[in-house]
Amino acid sequence: MSTELIAKEPVEVPAQEAQVYDKLWIKNFRITSTGAGKAFVGANLVPYNGVDILEGPIESVAVEDVFEAMTNSDRPDELKQVLGQAMGVILMALNAERAYQESLKE
Repeated sequence: MSTELIAKEPVEVPAQEAQVYDKLWIKNFRITSTGAGKAFVGANLVPYNGVDILEGPIESVAVEDVFEAMTNSDRPDELKQVLGQAMGVILMALNAERAYQESLKE
């Protein structure tokens, strides 16, 4: 018995014109922490042309230890500063969202 699924009739898939995607969109964004002073930040990126988002291929970008990268690394000072600002903005956004959700309960 075959393990392939065979179409009853051949399936014609129309050719599509090539498309150019000159931007990337964050498909998944994740922050995890194993304790105080240690955090992982990662994102999966997909092609984006300003209108359409493709499912793949995915490019992954990650900072294995954000706090180490901000303080004790040979990374450029500008990158260290931006990592710190990014973490601060994420915390501010979470606090603002929490306050908004609490206001809905009143």
